[in-house]
Amino acid sequence: MMRMFEGLQPTAAMLLLLCAGCSGGGEASNSVDKTAKTPPVSFDTRLPLKMVMEHIITPAAFGVWGASGYELSEKGERDLAPRTDAEWEQVVNHAATLQESMNLLLLPGRVRDESWPGYVGAVSGVATRMLAAAEAHDEKTLARSGDELVEACEACHSAYQMPAAKYQRPDSHR
Repeated sequence: MMRMFEGLQPTAAMLLLLCAGCSGGGEASNSVDKTAKTPPVSFDTRLPLKMVMEHIITPAAFGVWGASGYELSEKGERDLAPRTDAEWEQVVNHAATLQESMNLLLLPGRVRDESWPGYVGAVSGVATRMLAAAEAHDEKTLARSGDELVEACEACHSAYQMPAAKYQRPDSHR
């Protein structure tokens, strides 16, 4: 019986030591000064809003919007929904980037006025729905949310007199 556990003894001892160190008990965890203040967080927002839009938000927005709904042309109707798992994953990446990048617009120094968070929140909400739709491969919700994304972006650009980005849907994924 002892032979069966011979090789495990050092491993078991290491595991016990690891568990004891992570258990939260003992004097070491009680010696941490819980009253110490953390230094204030500062954000580097030197990148102009125009560049944040051009290089982060717009590519993400167009990446998810470009895969939603249908496109009508003289050639007929073309379904823009992703077809492969890789295409769906690209849409998930764009939607996640768009949703998270809305936080960049709420950093100190970027909030333009008291209405700004509402416009940012509208885009964030749509991006969250698009992310869920992309993860579920839900073409209908993705298409509906694509229309909502255009409305939310145009509302903000109109309110702040910012030129809307010029974009044509890509043919790359089909």
